[in-house]
Amino acid sequence: MDPIEIKTRIQQTWPAYGLFLLGCISTSPLDILVFGGIGVGNMYVAYDANKKLLTELMQYDITNKEIKPGESVIGIIGFEALHSDPITIKLIK
Repeated sequence: MDPIEIKTRIQQTWPAYGLFLLGCISTSPLDILVFGGIGVGNMYVAYDANKKLLTELMQYDITNKEIKPGESVIGIIGFEALHSDPITIKLIK
């Protein structure tokens, strides 16, 4: 899977944290401060985490990288699967 598709599938849904703002309905200053702060704070943290996730997925993407003989590469490859069994990769010449 490409990095953008991986991010789309596993990212945090930061708009959902806006539901904390429903706690502000009573318009009590304390409720607005507490629930508004939690909602906005969580939205920012999730948005920032999603942005960092995409950056790392792009940086470590090795799906179309040529690996030369004797070269070691560290990276991320996304697989679509319904389970999380260990993956074994064998190079066959």
